[in-house]
Amino acid sequence: MTQDTGLLPEMLSGREQFDMVMRGYDRHQVDTYVNHLETVARDLEERLVQAEQVAGQGQREAAEARAILERGRPTFDALGERIATILSLAEEEAEAMRTAAATDAAHIRDQAQRDARRHTAEVEEQTAQRQAAADHELKALLAERDAVVERLAEVRGSLGHLLDR
Repeated sequence: MTQDTGLLPEMLSGREQFDMVMRGYDRHQVDTYVNHLETVARDLEERLVQAEQVAGQGQREAAEARAILERGRPTFDALGERIATILSLAEEEAEAMRTAAATDAAHIRDQAQRDARRHTAEVEEQTAQRQAAADHELKALLAERDAVVERLAEVRGSLGHLLDR
């Protein structure tokens, strides 16, 4: 799975043998450390290969995207002078139509906002008038009620006098 990219030194790729001596490092420790270094180097080499693959895929995708963008809108010059002129005029007219439509939409929106404000004011005025009329009618009914209560109190008093006799 790993690809030799030349990152491992020659001496790590073939197991070097160290001479046995009385003084020096423990052979087992050296072997363990070398094994560890070889594992780290292989892991790094695998990660490099994966990174190169991802980078290559990204470059291919970017090239495809550029090609799609370039194909997406051809220049009118490539179609001939007369067709280029016709298409340029059509594009200018379309832009003018878009601008006019945006202006019309703004006018319609503004008119709708004015109409909504006017209608809201009318409704608020009608509501205020109805509220005032309801308040006036309530006051009249309360006054009538108070008059009836007062008259009832008078009748009660009169009946009380009549019954006491």
